[in-house]
Amino acid sequence: MTDGVLNAVVAILAASKVGQVSGSIGAQMEGPQRLSQFVFEYFTSPQLTSVVPNKATLSGKTTSTDGRSVLLTILSFSPVTSPADVEVLFGNIACGAGTLCNIMTLRSLKVDGANQLQLRVSVPPMSGPGDVAISVKYIRAQRGSWVSKS
Repeated sequence: MTDGVLNAVVAILAASKVGQVSGSIGAQMEGPQRLSQFVFEYFTSPQLTSVVPNKATLSGKTTSTDGRSVLLTILSFSPVTSPADVEVLFGNIACGAGTLCNIMTLRSLKVDGANQLQLRVSVPPMSGPGDVAISVKYIRAQRGSWVSKS
């Protein structure tokens, strides 16, 4: 650190044609007293291909078998093994443990060689009628951390 500014070196050793290859590479970021090793992942932009059913009441009731959820299908989503790897939002309402909205089931699979994610998510109540943006974000539960250099 010089004059309150952290000087860091990032080393990422890989090359591929932009937008043509998915994968991951090992990387390392190094500062004067810290070292962070992590995996950098790059992938095709995911697409939310279906929401079934695509309507709910203001109280969150749906026409699904359980009467309270939707099935989200996302193409080209990184493989995940736990709901902790994914963040789902209905508008600005985040789904998670202890909330009115949560991921009930998760299924990560390959379809025609492409990664696909299926999430059954309970629908939270809303304050008024209208369209609601649903977003799904890959957050990867296990993150890299800084370690002291010796």
